[in-house]
Amino acid sequence: MKNVRLIREDESAVSPVIATILMVAITVVLAAVLYVMVSGLLTGPGNAPQLIGMSRSDTSANWVLRVDSLPAQHALTTTTFLMRWQVNSSIVNPPGQATLNALKTASGGVQYLPVVSSAINLEVSALITISKTTYPNAGNQITIQDGSNVLWTGTI
Repeated sequence: MKNVRLIREDESAVSPVIATILMVAITVVLAAVLYVMVSGLLTGPGNAPQLIGMSRSDTSANWVLRVDSLPAQHALTTTTFLMRWQVNSSIVNPPGQATLNALKTASGGVQYLPVVSSAINLEVSALITISKTTYPNAGNQITIQDGSNVLWTGTI
């Protein structure tokens, strides 16, 4: 019986030029997919949060947060103050999640003090005071946001 070979040895699979073109094309496609994935992660959905500069100082009676810088205007009626307890992260109520406009009148030991009493927007040098009598322990988490944009987060 004659020996039959199923695979021919004289044929090559793919020419070196086509193999190089395929490798370059696959690399370009993978790089594009990776770029799209990473750029989506970096910017996130919607607008990126705007950050405001805040500093903290303490008096004998209050924790004091001072607005140091603002990248844009934020209305007092839409900018909110939220404080969470350190021990269980639940919202401190009062003041709950209150607008800075509402906190011009002290609520639950928290008060917003604008530079100009008739101000309608957040101002540099404005203060937020938090009573040490009402909240004697440090560590509560504070979040200031405008709509869904977190402007600042820190602790007292």
